[in-house]
Amino acid sequence: MPDPMDELENFTSPGLTMDPLPAAEVRRRGTRLRRRNTALAAAGGVLAVAVIATPFAVMADHTGSSEPQPAPSPSASWQQTIPADFPLAEGLPTPVDTTSTYASPVTDVCKGMAWDTAGTTDLRQATYTASEGGSTHTLALYSTERDAERTLLSLQAAAQACAVQTDGQDRTVELLTTGQDGESLTYANHYSDGGDLDAVRFVRAGNAILQATRYSIGVPAQDTADQVVQESATVVDSMCVFSAAGCDAPTNAVDPTPDGSPAVTTVPADFPLLDGLPTTAATKDFGRYGPKPEKGPLGVIGCTNDVSVAPSGTVERLGGGWTDPAEARVRQLMTFSSADEATTYLDMVSNETSCNPQDVGDGVTEIHSGAGSDLGLGDEALIAVTWYRHNGNPAPGFRITELVRVGNAVIVQTRTADGYNDPVTSAYLEQIIGESDQSLAGVVDAMCVFAATGC
Repeated sequence: MPDPMDELENFTSPGLTMDPLPAAEVRRRGTRLRRRNTALAAAGGVLAVAVIATPFAVMADHTGSSEPQPAPSPSASWQQTIPADFPLAEGLPTPVDTTSTYASPVTDVCKGMAWDTAGTTDLRQATYTASEGGSTHTLALYSTERDAERTLLSLQAAAQACAVQTDGQDRTVELLTTGQDGESLTYANHYSDGGDLDAVRFVRAGNAILQATRYSIGVPAQDTADQVVQESATVVDSMCVFSAAGCDAPTNAVDPTPDGSPAVTTVPADFPLLDGLPTTAATKDFGRYGPKPEKGPLGVIGCTNDVSVAPSGTVERLGGGWTDPAEARVRQLMTFSSADEATTYLDMVSNETSCNPQDVGDGVTEIHSGAGSDLGLGDEALIAVTWYRHNGNPAPGFRITELVRVGNAVIVQTRTADGYNDPVTSAYLEQIIGESDQSLAGVVDAMCVFAATGC
């Protein structure tokens, strides 16, 4: 009888290679559109790394780390003082107390999460105090854009780590959004199970960081965060004075296609996002869901299984999927301002998902491999495969992630089984990878609207 370990270690089939591959080897075979030489150098300004909890029952808890590096700041003359007429208190209830010092308006759940404003060149805080809690706007300037970006990345990492550490506890951090534009972070400090919380929003523009907060009792965290966004909208718009481009630069600009027309970034209302998914009858908890617009981008889990790579700068996002008691299939279509930005995202996912087996504790080994698309989908395609061994034997649980780019749009599909299925064999891996390819064919065909040549 062949050793099942050898079967998994050396699994191959036509068009598929299950041994770990360099990132370039998992790209779609055939002609590729040009690739920016600066993709990796600019990654700090394009991607956000988010810490998330593992969904796999076969895995022990473990902690990984990935420290994103900010992109080099462009040559610019950064403002070092806040203009006297800057509308920091705009949007807050009255009366407002304004100071030039920082007093933290929130009690962060985890040690080390607090915003350290040491090293800022100027700072101003506007505070509205209610009978219980209140709202604040705090603006701080740093010497350079890179200093501010590094600070925000540190805040993101601390909030993400705390969200994992406190998951399921009475005092917890709920991560709402992170790095959606490479420049923001929103989370909620839940102080008990009684509904008392602070919603905290950080926004960066150039060398400036704004912290906006609001305290609430009995109001859901996302609703409180939405109130924070509304209260701080004018302040955020006014922060353009601290950006390298200034306030006269056009917003939401998109790169033109080869014929000179702007790239298509709007998802058609009838886009068939769920095409190819199972059609079993839906119940309250299972079956198809969506499609619907989504606030944040779908993260792709990287090699440590604690790190997720999510793009920033996406224009529109449409999500949906299918689930049953044994597995989940999730999809998200994302449009970017240009094909180059979409390619950069695939490059980074390739890099983050190509690695050697990982010992994750309690006798569990996590194995990562790449596979090509036999269907030749889109302009570029990437398939990342993760499965497990327990004490040297094949174990249940797998994750298949497939990304396909057409023009300036990317479809991400994940298929995850959390350990209730049988131990994974090479034949089963081949089957589910083939199914992933086939299920996306109709969706990719509809993505022609984002191609340079159209449909």
